Amino acid sequence: MTCDLECGRKPENNHANTGRTYKLFADVVLGRLFQRHVQPLQSDVLDRLMNGPIRKLLRIIPDEVRWGGQAALVFENMAGDFMKPVVDVVDELLSAGINVTVYNGQLDLIVDTVGQESWVKQLQWKRREEFRSLHWRPLHLSEAETAAFYKRLENFSFYWILKAGHMNLPRYITHYMQQQNIIQRFYTK
Repeated sequence: MTCDLECGRKPENNHANTGRTYKLFADVVLGRLFQRHVQPLQSDVLDRLMNGPIRKLLRIIPDEVRWGGQAALVFENMAGDFMKPVVDVVDELLSAGINVTVYNGQLDLIVDTVGQESWVKQLQWKRREEFRSLHWRPLHLSEAETAAFYKRLENFSFYWILKAGHMNLPRYITHYMQQQNIIQRFYTK
């Protein structure tokens, strides 16, 4: 079966891969957003691993509980915060001296780098223009490989992570950042 959102019907979508029936959405737009951004992730390798070998190994998960089975409910309950501008909140945090770090994946088509830079330009932070004038600095894995670019000024940092998308972060960057303690090092200078 496929989701029939065009007619405004509440979809029930039973995926053959997962055996999961998705929660019904009364809001057609919300249903489309779920279908586009969350539903494709429900039949991935992690889903099969968690609902297969891991479930069998643990031997404590009730039959009616499925890995990712709460996705539609969480999505619906978070709808009020979905794609909501937070420029004013970030301004308040920066003005209060609280560290703010933005991570953005180069391959993210949903929350792209150009869009991230656009809201940063809207900040009213007293050092906004100085931050904007900074050049992107590379974070190197080795002499031959760059993992990310970043800008940092005072309590605001922006990381543009290469080879990363909306739902995936390359293993090398998390390993590298942990190994080098980059975030902590920058904020303790």
